[in-house]
Amino acid sequence: MPFNINFSEIVVLLVIAVILFGPDKLPGLARKTARLIAYLRRVVNETQASVKKETGIDPADLDPRHIVTRLMADPELKEVIDSAVEAQVALKTAGLNLQTATADIQATVTGQAGQAGSAPTPSGTGPASPPASPPAPAPNPARARAGGPRPRDRHARLATPRHPRASVAPRPGLGGRRRRRSA
Repeated sequence: MPFNINFSEIVVLLVIAVILFGPDKLPGLARKTARLIAYLRRVVNETQASVKKETGIDPADLDPRHIVTRLMADPELKEVIDSAVEAQVALKTAGLNLQTATADIQATVTGQAGQAGSAPTPSGTGPASPPASPPAPAPNPARARAGGPRPRDRHARLATPRHPRASVAPRPGLGGRRRRRSA
């Protein structure tokens, strides 16, 4: 069975159908349902045939489970995949080598900075000057606008006025707004 329905479930469905539609309408409904299913099958088959005729591709060949199997058997594609895997491994190796070299350079720089006060300068005139402090980070232009940083909370953003005049109450009688009733 296509829907994995066992015999007891079919009997229950038939009993419900008899109760809902009555025994006199059930044969007519079964005929109409069979005609509908036959019509839908015919439409699907005609559509598949026209797709195959116009494109030359059988719709059954477009099943993804079979496409992957067929593509993996293609020797040219297999070579491309193998070369991509080799390139990925080479990139990972290069990245690790770069990290190692960066760590070595940082260790060398910090080691020289620690010894700079006691080691003579290349000219031999005295101790080297201490290393300059790192430059201050550039200010973020998004935070530099009026009103300070943007609030991250949605409700806080709605409560913050967008314009200096936005906090001013509207004048009554303008713009078709309703007037508040005074109590």
